[in-house]
Amino acid sequence: MASNGYVVVAPSRRGVLTLGQAWTDQISKDHGGQEMKDLLCAIDEVKKEPWVDANNLGSIGASYGGYTVYWLAGHHNKRFKVFISHCGVFNSEMEYMTTDEMFFDSWEMGGAPWETNNKVAMKSFAQSPTPICKELGYPHHDY
Repeated sequence: MASNGYVVVAPSRRGVLTLGQAWTDQISKDHGGQEMKDLLCAIDEVKKEPWVDANNLGSIGASYGGYTVYWLAGHHNKRFKVFISHCGVFNSEMEYMTTDEMFFDSWEMGGAPWETNNKVAMKSFAQSPTPICKELGYPHHDY
């Protein structure tokens, strides 16, 4: 994208693997939390630069970056004009029920989506991009 004239912003937000385990672990059971604040802060700072067209920003990501794109689509406060997600999780509940990595999802989310008395799991699944669509009038399955 940079070779085509786009400004690429790739901040080392909470959760990236290169800044130590404590930094990486800060997004566990808090998807949609601090790492999203890191990304929004980074884009807010970069768009102040004179060489950035703040009226034409986009967000792109794959895998967890794809999840991030979906999440940002509902929380970006008109920062972005376009969103591109590749292989991102749109429905965290469905991802939990269809994954072949049950240990990871149970640990990462703090439990299953049907554990309604589990505050950690409920906080995790509340950050799924699908509730955003519910607010916009799109169908969503409640557990």
